[in-house]
Amino acid sequence: MSNLRIVATFAFAAAVLAVGCTDDETPTTASSTSTASATGNTGGAGGSTNASAAGGAGGTAAGGDETGGTGGNATGGAGGGADDVYELESTLIPGASAIAYSGQSLRHVLIEDMLGFIGGLTAAIDADKYSPADVLTTVAALNYYYAFDDQTAGMDAHSVVTTPAPLQASFAAIATGKNLKSKFAGNDAATDHKNWKTQFVGWSDASIAAEGGGIASPEALLTAFFYRLGKLALDRENGTIGLEPGTPTPLKSVFVTAGGLDLRQLVHKLLIMGVTYSQATDDYLDDDVPGSGLLAPNTQDGDKPYTLLGHGWDEAFGYFGAARDYAHYSDEERAKAGGRPDWQGHHDTNEDAKIDLTAELNFGASVTAAKRDLGSVEATDFTSDAFTAFLAGRKLVAAAGPTLTPAQLADLKAHRDTAVLAWEEAVAATIVHYLNETRTATEAIGTAGYDFYAHATAWSELKGFALGLQFNPRKKLSDSELSQLHLWLRDAPRLSTDSPALRAQFIADLLSARTLLRDAYGFAQANVEAW
Repeated sequence: MSNLRIVATFAFAAAVLAVGCTDDETPTTASSTSTASATGNTGGAGGSTNASAAGGAGGTAAGGDETGGTGGNATGGAGGGADDVYELESTLIPGASAIAYSGQSLRHVLIEDMLGFIGGLTAAIDADKYSPADVLTTVAALNYYYAFDDQTAGMDAHSVVTTPAPLQASFAAIATGKNLKSKFAGNDAATDHKNWKTQFVGWSDASIAAEGGGIASPEALLTAFFYRLGKLALDRENGTIGLEPGTPTPLKSVFVTAGGLDLRQLVHKLLIMGVTYSQATDDYLDDDVPGSGLLAPNTQDGDKPYTLLGHGWDEAFGYFGAARDYAHYSDEERAKAGGRPDWQGHHDTNEDAKIDLTAELNFGASVTAAKRDLGSVEATDFTSDAFTAFLAGRKLVAAAGPTLTPAQLADLKAHRDTAVLAWEEAVAATIVHYLNETRTATEAIGTAGYDFYAHATAWSELKGFALGLQFNPRKKLSDSELSQLHLWLRDAPRLSTDSPALRAQFIADLLSARTLLRDAYGFAQANVEAW
């Protein structure tokens, strides 16, 4: 175990978080036709070993704390055969699997473990189990996950909880030599369709970077969120706690600002979009750089049991986050909202009494897509559209020769377009979902039913996902439309401290943003109202 890691188990572990959930809402309607730790860590300058005592709140549990989901006509379940499972035997090394994307699985785990760490900070500080010495203490703890170093921390236990337990108990058992920082938008720039150091858009209020970071690039903004969280943690440790807007009530959560920013969600969604979505759409599935992405040679990758092209396609699939037998889950099960008890986001498919985190658990976008399918009034099938295209593309690559024919490449691009569009539509639908929640919360200000924290969370999830749309080179919104979207969303929600006129304008702007998304993606009006 890293000498910078101190494992702490707290009585407040009930705040367990859900792995694979890129958003925290409770599904309520089912109308899809789809087919079936408690630890924190320091690292880097300014770190302190007690930073790890913040814990996540007892672990990151696959299965999660989400409830809900009623009935519906989602199908799936135990049926299906090998031809609808994302698995292929290698033609290069007999008996070996041609599928490998463990690095992508590790990055999902790192993102979710960071979410858990931030979620546990408030209780840890209040219980004197985490005592930051300065702002950099918390920044270093967050960088443990972001700039993860498996040379010093690879044998540390991750916080994923499954039933049965994960096959891989440590980070290094999932993959080695991987972290989030190296694959974050702008840091792996060889295939980027834009220069994210200078062309990043979506955040204009520089005050977020008062403690550090900036707003000019994705990493600068992420760093600003880290530093602001570090400042709030230090203030809470010193007894200087901000107030809920317009009240004398101290803030309950260290990661929620008095201005309505939920830093836990902003960090999480910016990472989800800036790593998994960016890498998949603008690297592995793109075709703008010779020898890379879909233009990679379909020849053996060294002595590995897969080709360069096949492996790149697998890595994009890994970032989508679906279990390999995703088609055998119902949408309720993918979203952990109903169905069979042993299929709640993960399943021991090979019956070895372990959950393989690289094959048997649904992460990220694969879960979000199911939630949106469940919430559709007019049926959508983001889940099946994406998975079917990923599987068809992989089979095409496996059957092709060292160089794809023009017809094969055209077909592969078509599968790519289908998978990426379904993924993007699921993200856009999720933006609509949180836009609706933000609008409802804004309208409720001043009533007994108003919840400031739910308001902050909804707006922050909305903004975080929206910031990530730009990373897809095939995004449906034009650059000007994306800029307008962010003008409407602003850099903070309107709160009780804003005038009724400003709140009314914000509500109107949210409706304009929803109309823009509806028209760009061809969403049914009934769905944009229901999501």
